[in-house]
Amino acid sequence: MPGRRLRAKRAAASHTAAAAAPPITRQALFEQAGIIATASFGELLDAAVLMASQPVPAGNAVAVVSNGGGVSMLAADACAEAGLAVAATGPQARSRLREVLAAEASLGGPVDTTAAVSPEAFGEALRILAAQDGVNALIAVLVRSASAGLLPVLAAAPLPAPAVAVVLDQPEAARLLRGSETAVPAYAYPEAAARALARAARYGSWRSQPTGAVPQFADLRAEDVRSFLTRMPGGGWLSAEEADFLLRCYGIPMVDFRRADDADAAVAAAAGLGGHVVIKADVPGLLHKTAAGAVELDLHGADEVRAAMHRLQDRFAGRVSVVLVEPMITGGVETIVGVVKEPVFGPVVVFGLGGVATEVLGDRVARLAQLTTADADDLIHSVRAAPALLGQGGQPPGDIGALRDALLRVSCLADDLPQVAELDLNPVIARPDGVIAVDARIRVTSHHLADPFLRQLPL
Repeated sequence: MPGRRLRAKRAAASHTAAAAAPPITRQALFEQAGIIATASFGELLDAAVLMASQPVPAGNAVAVVSNGGGVSMLAADACAEAGLAVAATGPQARSRLREVLAAEASLGGPVDTTAAVSPEAFGEALRILAAQDGVNALIAVLVRSASAGLLPVLAAAPLPAPAVAVVLDQPEAARLLRGSETAVPAYAYPEAAARALARAARYGSWRSQPTGAVPQFADLRAEDVRSFLTRMPGGGWLSAEEADFLLRCYGIPMVDFRRADDADAAVAAAAGLGGHVVIKADVPGLLHKTAAGAVELDLHGADEVRAAMHRLQDRFAGRVSVVLVEPMITGGVETIVGVVKEPVFGPVVVFGLGGVATEVLGDRVARLAQLTTADADDLIHSVRAAPALLGQGGQPPGDIGALRDALLRVSCLADDLPQVAELDLNPVIARPDGVIAVDARIRVTSHHLADPFLRQLPL
């Protein structure tokens, strides 16, 4: 995938725009279209050799067999790093292997046949392992000094599962072992074989996924938003009230807030919102409030609210005249949901880990709008933080249905409204009882967007 190192042409204003730089946009296109993208020409060749010679794996469970114990462990490590799962040998297969392999063989998985294995025994071991229930592919690792007669066995006949070979110290980076009925790709290193097999497995997963459907929401107020946007022909960043109005028109759950221009008003607003609040300074031109110290969290009672107001006024002397008072939302997992308008491909929906960790961890994925239900589920499950959202590790699961709904509604908004150039909901807190967006930034531009390929004279 070329162009990964090119710097962005502009400094992105929002978290979402920074995330949707060209590499992640291209990756979104590739993922949705089922394109296998690689980081180098060598990896492209490795994947192509496999895809041209073997069936597509139905999953990511791999049986590993070798004629040398140490190299089988290297292959197992390479599989784990590539996202494959090394299959353990089942009881029935273990019993059959014991009949054909030497007593010194290791059968647990990876399987070490020992260097003294005969071609006939090695071929039978391959068939036994590839035929196991739950095994989607096979990697055979051969030490050349001990592989006399074993190479022809690999391609002698089609196995019950896709197979690749690793022939250590072979001069070619990748080649085909050809038999009368099949051809097996052989790589010089376990890492190359594992990466190629992992890419093929991901492609197989993409092919087997349901296509999903683009939902139709009956409660959208798109015409109200279009009418509102006609009153902003020059575009720009929306105020908090304007962004809230636009998002609520699309049914996106937003936190309540009150404006306050002094400490007394802030205290009254906090009391009206339950007393446990957050205060945010509304500073013109300030987009990343938390990083700039413009957010005061976890405030209880009038004294804490007044003290927070004074801190914000001192910190932004002369720049803050109004604050936003919101109820404090506790618990849940902070995510980011956003949109950026890519000049060639159109709106890109970005999802990932939100809050202050957005830029630090970079746990984000993207898909081109308009999202289907399958696309939304794929976004949720593709981030590294997915286990936390799904409730693994003892944490209560977030409301995945509500999170999916929010992603689909944001996608509809982006598809309906070409004026929305950037949209940043960060964080969107996913809790067991639903999701809620507690901060929103939206930039709109002219409805008449320029063709990125059309030459134009400067005005």
